[in-house]
Amino acid sequence: MENLEAKIHIPKKRDGGYYVYIYDSSSHKIIQKYYKGINVDPDPEERLYAAQDLQKALMIKLKSGWIPNVGKDLIKPTTITIAFNEAIQRLDGKVSKNTDQFQNLGTRRKVWII
Repeated sequence: MENLEAKIHIPKKRDGGYYVYIYDSSSHKIIQKYYKGINVDPDPEERLYAAQDLQKALMIKLKSGWIPNVGKDLIKPTTITIAFNEAIQRLDGKVSKNTDQFQNLGTRRKVWII
């Protein structure tokens, strides 16, 4: 959509949280906010650079036809056990049983050897 823009929110206090948001200029509403990875560095200038990089990436996605959907972009809440089991199931068919990275413990679970 041509009325969607990616903008950067710069807090009044420079040490506050920066974020990039998708803004719909036709309805004057914020569609979605992105904080991830921006506020890691304590330096405000580095935060601004990270926000600018994310803004550029989001603008490229928007120009290619991507329409953000809040429901699809959110990660569903889960427990560590469920996430671990899903990861094992995804890797199970891709990794050989003879691979050095895995050790079969005689159960259905496999453990990474580091």
